[in-house]
Amino acid sequence: MGLSTTEFKETYLRKYNDGWSMKSTPCPFLTPEGCSIYDMRPETCKEYPYTGKDEIVFRLINLINNCKICPVVFEIFQKLKVIYGREFREYKRVMAPYWR
Repeated sequence: MGLSTTEFKETYLRKYNDGWSMKSTPCPFLTPEGCSIYDMRPETCKEYPYTGKDEIVFRLINLINNCKICPVVFEIFQKLKVIYGREFREYKRVMAPYWR
C-alpha cells in the first residue's frame, strides 16, 4: 500500500476502547471479491468477527449490527439461526407443559 503504520492508522482507523476500528463502514477495502488487502490486513481484521474470543457473549449486539457490513458475520448468523432455531423449537416443545 505504500503507507507507514502511522499513516494507515491516521487515514483509515480510529481509536476504539483499547483497540482500533475502521473510520468508515463498510470497510473501504471490502470488495465484491473480498478483502482487497487480505495479505497485509491489520491484526484486528485477522481476528474479526471475534468469534473465537470468550467475551463474544458481551459483543453479541455489536456482532448483530455487523451483519449489515460483513458477509462473514452474516453467514455465521445465518447458520446459527438454523442450528438454534431447531434447538429452540425443541426446547419449546419439551417445556410447553410447564408453562400452562
